[in-house]
Amino acid sequence: MTPTHPIALAAVLAALSGPARAEPPCAADAKRFCAGKAPAELVSCLQAHRPDLAPACVARVERVLVFFQSAATACKPDAFEFCSGIGPGLPMVDCLLAKQGKLTQICQQFLDSARARDESVQKACRDEVSRSCPGVSPGRGEVWMCLGLGAVDVSEACAATL
Repeated sequence: MTPTHPIALAAVLAALSGPARAEPPCAADAKRFCAGKAPAELVSCLQAHRPDLAPACVARVERVLVFFQSAATACKPDAFEFCSGIGPGLPMVDCLLAKQGKLTQICQQFLDSARARDESVQKACRDEVSRSCPGVSPGRGEVWMCLGLGAVDVSEACAATL
């Protein structure tokens, strides 16, 4: 039976054209407002355009902000002790990563969790990472931010991991 309904025909064509692709919730907004921004700059850029973002993108940005707040809470004593002169964001993450073995258990667990998340995204999204996030290495949250917030089309398997 030949599909004649436009939706059925589109599904057949999509199946024949290769692996299914998905667009992360912030892809269109990132293209529109934050083109060319580094992964670490995407959150701030998208936040600056919050009133104009799609609801799904606002929800994703909120998840990222909760992640950062959790990091700040989990590692506050360690940041104060080991990295007091370092600014927030990736410089703080780098400072804390350099102090592994000396960190409180909760901070170490948080950093281990972030590294594991990045590694699982790196594995599930190998093609997307190499194509869209060159030079971004796992372990600092940037892989997840690059693909999860960036203007990147991803496979369904990658989208599920994100």
